[in-house]
Amino acid sequence: MLTLSKKLCPFFSFLLMMSCGKKMTESTPKTKPNIQHQEPSPTLIIAIEQRTLNFIPERSGQYLLPDRLRVRSANATGKTVTIVYNIRADDPETYDAKCTYKGNAPETMPVEKCVDQDGVDLGNITDGSTIMLIDAGNTIKFTSSSDELKADAIFDVNWM
Repeated sequence: MLTLSKKLCPFFSFLLMMSCGKKMTESTPKTKPNIQHQEPSPTLIIAIEQRTLNFIPERSGQYLLPDRLRVRSANATGKTVTIVYNIRADDPETYDAKCTYKGNAPETMPVEKCVDQDGVDLGNITDGSTIMLIDAGNTIKFTSSSDELKADAIFDVNWM
């Protein structure tokens, strides 16, 4: 056994010496990242989780306004959310429409009415066929009557 280890020990030492410090010359394949222009989703969900929220879109789009808000927590009965659409960046007193959503059941907040800046009733502009153009940089302002209410405004948007 001792003679076998005397013969194998130098052999293994030689193999270790040969393999240590030797650089591998295999090339590693280089891949370029696939970068594509990505369009934003046609569904825009804005979470209403505080009394006042301003959303300023980075892109212009044609918006279909929601006919109701999706309630996620708290009882929506008697609570209101007002959404002011397309507040101008250059004139914050000018906007296109103001819609009021009122909770008539614990989990639903349908639109109560929509008016223009002069208070004129706009009728049913949340019917799924009326499009509102909202320019990039303008504001959609959400005002809730409750700190506990958590709801989502879901828009279908054709981004431009």
